[in-house]
Amino acid sequence: MKRAAIVTVVAASALAGATAAAAVSDDWHDWYQPGRWSSGTVSGVATDKSVDWRFVDDFPAAGRALAKDGANEWNKIGTSMSFHFQPNQPDFDTLNFEACSPNYQADKVGWGTFGAAGFDVQEPLAQTSMCMIVASLTTAWDFKIKVNQDAPFYLGESQSVPADKYDLWSVMSHEFGHAAGRYTGNTGGDGLGHYTEASDVCPDPGGTVPRETMCPHTYPGTYGERAPESHEIAAFKGAY
Repeated sequence: MKRAAIVTVVAASALAGATAAAAVSDDWHDWYQPGRWSSGTVSGVATDKSVDWRFVDDFPAAGRALAKDGANEWNKIGTSMSFHFQPNQPDFDTLNFEACSPNYQADKVGWGTFGAAGFDVQEPLAQTSMCMIVASLTTAWDFKIKVNQDAPFYLGESQSVPADKYDLWSVMSHEFGHAAGRYTGNTGGDGLGHYTEASDVCPDPGGTVPRETMCPHTYPGTYGERAPESHEIAAFKGAY
């Protein structure tokens, strides 16, 4: 069974090694500094924890409902921070993944490549980039999610995920977890918003213990990372 990385903007190679089991923190300070969304005024910017987002026009129609499912997994937790898809706004024309938008909350979900044509298991299935308000360096300005267009995704909602497919719903739940503020620079886990691979919450698949959504890898033929688990929920509630 080949695992694939689901990572933030850092290179997938940085996450290659599994490490020994480590204690898992529920303290939001370990996961959401920097990266949190806020409501009020930060450095002269009117901010809002109700985060609007749209697709880039290249995102396939067959995967759009699953992307929304991923965002809604975090909304269902019921905190003051939430993702809001904008159905009455047009798609964005381009992703501009590595650039910060001049506009606050120009939040995008798009499709793209991570190398040569075809999928290599060393490539990430998706990446999230975030920009912060410069003067604060802790408050989110915008996010962008790029999903690997060459990856063999399962585009259904059934729990019968084919053995050679990666569950797009799980991948989108993971990436929206980063977009909620679990981002590079935090002290928890691997420092990238993930739990440590091979920790108590990221065991090898097939056992009785579920893998949590914010594990750094996912496996084909599995669906168990769609909904955040107890540690993720506790930290998210603490942050918001």
